[in-house]
Amino acid sequence: APLLEELTRPWRAQKVAVLVVSPAVLDTPAALRAWGESHGWTFRVALDRGFALTRALGGRRTADAFLIDREGKLRYRGPINDQYGINLRLKAPRTHYLDDAIQDVLAGRELRGDSALEAPGCRITMVDLEDEDS
Repeated sequence: APLLEELTRPWRAQKVAVLVVSPAVLDTPAALRAWGESHGWTFRVALDRGFALTRALGGRRTADAFLIDREGKLRYRGPINDQYGINLRLKAPRTHYLDDAIQDVLAGRELRGDSALEAPGCRITMVDLEDEDS
């Protein structure tokens, strides 16, 4: 979380909008906003309790990143970089998947890398809140 602000600063300088979406059922908008502020985030955060956006984008893991172009087309889904994975923690990333995808889209190029990589993080379990008894 603390690195996300640093990672997104150059993207926003290039007029790339950044939105962090939480599909956590237990979050509240106020708690999510406070958590982002406590980590120094200056971009927007949103709650997706009903999983509509998560489902529409094919989100599977809490660390999934998505790149949507100006026409609304999903161009990339996967990890931000290769620094973290299952039983993997590098001192620094070797490959910057999302940044590469952003640069390709901004330059009008086809994506040079794989756009269907598995992001690290917990699996997102989508539940129908209307079926909950509590």
